[in-house]
Amino acid sequence: MIGFLWFVYIVVCFLLMLIILIQRGETGGLSSAFGGGGGETAFGVKADLTWKKATAWFAGIFMLLALILGGIMSNEGGSLAAAAGAGIGLTLLPVLYMTSDFGGKPPTPGQRRFLGTPDAIVAMIDALRTAHPEVRLGLAPHSLRAVPPDALADAVRAVDAIDPTAPIHIHAAEQEKEVADCVAWSGRRPVEWLLDAHRLSPRWCVVHATHLTASETDALAASRATAGLCPTTEANLGDGLFPLARYLERGGRLGIGTDSNVSVAAIEELRWLEYGQRLAARRRNIAATASSPSPGATLYRAAIAGGAAASGQRAGGLAPGERADLVVLDPDAPFLAGRTGDTLLDALVFGGDAQPIRDVYVGGRPVVADRRHPDETVIFDRFRRAIARLGGA
Repeated sequence: MIGFLWFVYIVVCFLLMLIILIQRGETGGLSSAFGGGGGETAFGVKADLTWKKATAWFAGIFMLLALILGGIMSNEGGSLAAAAGAGIGLTLLPVLYMTSDFGGKPPTPGQRRFLGTPDAIVAMIDALRTAHPEVRLGLAPHSLRAVPPDALADAVRAVDAIDPTAPIHIHAAEQEKEVADCVAWSGRRPVEWLLDAHRLSPRWCVVHATHLTASETDALAASRATAGLCPTTEANLGDGLFPLARYLERGGRLGIGTDSNVSVAAIEELRWLEYGQRLAARRRNIAATASSPSPGATLYRAAIAGGAAASGQRAGGLAPGERADLVVLDPDAPFLAGRTGDTLLDALVFGGDAQPIRDVYVGGRPVVADRRHPDETVIFDRFRRAIARLGGA
């Protein structure tokens, strides 16, 4: 859809310029080249009024398309401005969405507003890279059902030409019906298909990956791609549970996040991840390993490392060259009192719902100090007004 709009926009620009040039100006313009003279325009037809109407119509279409395309591009600009205002370290991944189901099924009317093409998405990435060199950019082909194989290959190839290390995120194997539909379409399961068709690597993040066979679990772990787990989203939708124990045993990399904004609390996601596994297995300490017997510390460190890989950022540790993205815990938080080392991380993950973070640094810059963001009143007021607008829509 975006690519089509750009095509129409360029055609309208060309036609508008041609119409203006054809009309007789003070020096005759192009009309004289076609034999026009006096009150006549091109080809000897008295059509001054017609040309003026055509100019007005094409100018109107030109302005409308400019506003639509400007609005589409400003969505990304709005994300950048919001992240900068809040002090968030951002990795921006424009989403490619083309079809409603496997096999190239046409999109539904409700999906048309966010359709795109590989060329349009890559052009957006390239434009953003030029305008915002400080922002990490990558690609998010939504899923195998939303992006046909040829388009996925084209998009990945085009992004590789811009930045071969750019992160790539894709949804796969979230729900059982999706898996069954993928098998009916291709004869393979979603993650199996991805592993066969693309060289998954640390730059890839397979979001959800809930329903995996043992062989898929082992192969995904061996690829060093990140499994992007969204425990509260998957619980909210009743999707199922990721095979965490086997994946960790195979050295798999994981990150945590949200796919619905039901919850945006990182600690809650880690707690749900472990507790869901305990309920299914009817035993404790699923994430604990021989080398890291603390489940809280294991999950925290795994999420930090996997999140850094999935975002394409050099972050996650106190070392030269790493981003100084830091949180400072409140030493007066009761459930952290007397805790150190791995027991502190266990208490952080499992100890309670009180917010224990006192200060936040992003890229070495203080963003939250003593639990307060300097612009929190203004930001919250904007948020409240945005929710009110959405509620009235």
